[in-house]
Amino acid sequence: MTFETTNLLKIKPLRIHFSLLDDDLVKEDEQNGISGYIHSVSPIKQNDRQFKWFDCNVQFERGFVRAVSFDTSTAAKDKFINAAKSKSPVKLTKLKLGSKRPGKPIDIILKKETKLDQLDTLSFPFMTKQDKRCPNW
Repeated sequence: MTFETTNLLKIKPLRIHFSLLDDDLVKEDEQNGISGYIHSVSPIKQNDRQFKWFDCNVQFERGFVRAVSFDTSTAAKDKFINAAKSKSPVKLTKLKLGSKRPGKPIDIILKKETKLDQLDTLSFPFMTKQDKRCPNW
């Protein structure tokens, strides 16, 4: 059996779509955590019902995915801001993968229980939009 990859090479999604991954891989990421780099931490946002959150992007080896935090405490937000400013590798644990935005890709959902720990190294570097090596930005 052969597999045609020609068309797959032309697809360049802006984000990794967890919904396209095997359910077992999603569960494994939820249990083991996700490692990467934090980018673009937003200000705290609020909807009409006074619900608050902030979001950011998490860089993986193959691209980026949106993360949404419902813990808007100063301590929680400062950890993300510091990780983004320092461009340090991090590991997120005690997270959930899902989306409350119909028709949108699955997000990393961060709650009060979520931990953000700095790592010494990762197998891939911090990348920016201007970095030619950066896939799928």
